[in-house]
Amino acid sequence: KQKPALIDETVIRIKLDNQAQIEIFREDSTKLLEDLRNELKNDRLTLDTPVQRIESTKKAYTSKEKYEELRDPELDDFRDQLGLDLEY
Repeated sequence: KQKPALIDETVIRIKLDNQAQIEIFREDSTKLLEDLRNELKNDRLTLDTPVQRIESTKKAYTSKEKYEELRDPELDDFRDQLGLDLEY
């Protein structure tokens, strides 16, 4: 999602979203760092990989949960006009 950022002459920050990304990144990070050091001719280069905190949202699965998420007076009127009832 986010682009890597050059923090200073020796640190590249790559923000990760979760633990799974950390594990995948670690598998290839040694080769990546080696290639970056060679390409940029900077042996002091390091990678900083903080994990961003992402607010989890509850997913609506049931009809009732979906309806509650869309709660709107006009929607209530429309549901009443059609004589619809939610399955609970």
